[in-house]
Amino acid sequence: MKLTLIEYSLLRLLLFLTPVPGLSPQGKKIIKNASKFYREILVSQILKTTNNSIYKAMERMGTVMKFLYVMEEAKCYTDQNFSVMTLFNIADVKGELPYEVHIRKGLKN
Repeated sequence: MKLTLIEYSLLRLLLFLTPVPGLSPQGKKIIKNASKFYREILVSQILKTTNNSIYKAMERMGTVMKFLYVMEEAKCYTDQNFSVMTLFNIADVKGELPYEVHIRKGLKN
């Protein structure tokens, strides 16, 4: 499968707009609305590239969204590895920002 640059860019945005634990209800709503906005742009872009064929657009959207799942899994894997590196100061990554991003994110206030 070959993604267009626009599809890839929108998938990266959607990946970034995934709610995380500890987010306030207001924050979750903002993330949900932004995700919906960019998902609709992705759908309209796919409709354009498939000449408004609903069947082809649905098939393409399903294929593209499968790739989003792969990207999410890769993100989780990378995040877990970086958490271990930060926790044990492997590769001298100890510092406030890595700790906040990869260790404290799961802790509740």
